[in-house]
Amino acid sequence: MGLEGIVSKRSESKYRMDFRSSDWLKIRNYLYETVSIAAIRKGDFGWNLIKDQKYVGLTEFVPPEARKAFSGIYEQLVTGKDKHWIYLDPMLSCLVKFQCWTRKELM
Repeated sequence: MGLEGIVSKRSESKYRMDFRSSDWLKIRNYLYETVSIAAIRKGDFGWNLIKDQKYVGLTEFVPPEARKAFSGIYEQLVTGKDKHWIYLDPMLSCLVKFQCWTRKELM
């Protein structure tokens, strides 16, 4: 249904704004998408992600083993550089876990 998630609660529990309760449990609905890596941000780490040749977001949270493997091969894919980015031929893909698409179709 495209929902962000659901909240489960004990039937007898009451809603209270002032504290969290173990009687309420939020379950997030994550989405997964395979996207291509189009650029590497210089300075603070980040990958520029595209899908169907359209920008869909930036990921900064990449497992250390994936970052290490990527660092050994990305230089073969460099197509250009500027002050902030190293641009790549988007031949490499990754699976991204995210919460929802924005109105602008970003992750």
